[in-house]
Amino acid sequence: MIEIVFTASTSELFGAHMVGAIAIKLIQGKCNSAGLSPFIMTTRILLISDIHGNYPALQAIDRELDSGSFDRIINCGDSLVYAPFPNRTLLWLRSRKTLSILGNTDKKVIKLVNCKSFKKPGKEDKRVMYTTTADALTRENCRFLMSLPKATKLTLNVSTSADRSETV
Repeated sequence: MIEIVFTASTSELFGAHMVGAIAIKLIQGKCNSAGLSPFIMTTRILLISDIHGNYPALQAIDRELDSGSFDRIINCGDSLVYAPFPNRTLLWLRSRKTLSILGNTDKKVIKLVNCKSFKKPGKEDKRVMYTTTADALTRENCRFLMSLPKATKLTLNVSTSADRSETV
């Protein structure tokens, strides 16, 4: 089993911003320190983060990687703000049953939807991106966004060989 832990303090997946060889070395290091043999992960997981309303980037994932070919899609938050496609972005996540958590930008949008305010960003030119996003959201997407947890824990089964499993 591999445990993927989202931190409560930052609402981000531990190591979410590490990619490629760095992430592989981190996982291999954890395996080696636990005395486990190398493993091959046959479950395809798409790990995304910091989408910031960039629906064209999600379309590129569909075009280049075929999001339907993944066993699980995990979104580490900051789904909204900075790009003009909040509803399409959330619809993409919802339609693929993506496991998502809230990022700091998502939390601020929720505050605005609930008629509350926030301190940062203080400059009006940056705040308008948040208010525009909050105003554009459909009711269904507001409900979806507000249903997302701040943190979660995901446990995945991993087979290390044809006849046994290991816990990582």
